[in-house]
Amino acid sequence: MAQILRPDEQISVSNVDNGSGGTTNLHNQINDESDTTYIRGTSIFFFGSLTVGLPEPPNVPPSGDSTVYFRIKGIGNITCEIFQTTTSKGSLTKTSTDSWTTWSFTATLTDYSDLRVTISGLKIEDYVSEVWVEVPGAPGGLEMGCNF
Repeated sequence: MAQILRPDEQISVSNVDNGSGGTTNLHNQINDESDTTYIRGTSIFFFGSLTVGLPEPPNVPPSGDSTVYFRIKGIGNITCEIFQTTTSKGSLTKTSTDSWTTWSFTATLTDYSDLRVTISGLKIEDYVSEVWVEVPGAPGGLEMGCNF
């Protein structure tokens, strides 16, 4: 069964806030499975970005494909990128719309100990409400099923 990783720390922030001017603990704005909290760009002149850390999976999965999800709305091109420490493992840039839309991409991960996600390209009318990563389940284990 897949494991879901949600941001658990803020690593860096530039020209982004929580919608009320706050710039600390922004990872909590995008990890609560809701569109009522979000981050937003704060400048019409400069692109905003936020880098967050992800926890290690409770059950260490094998190397393999993981799916990165992000929910956006606004008027610009927003990029979501996943890193193993400082090595990019994949990204996706999408043009946002005036309603919340979920986008995803696949990244092959080999080490789950220092995963980071960067959201970038945010201008003043751009918002991100959710970021999460679905990683494979732990190797082995029981398969549930019925034999008839």
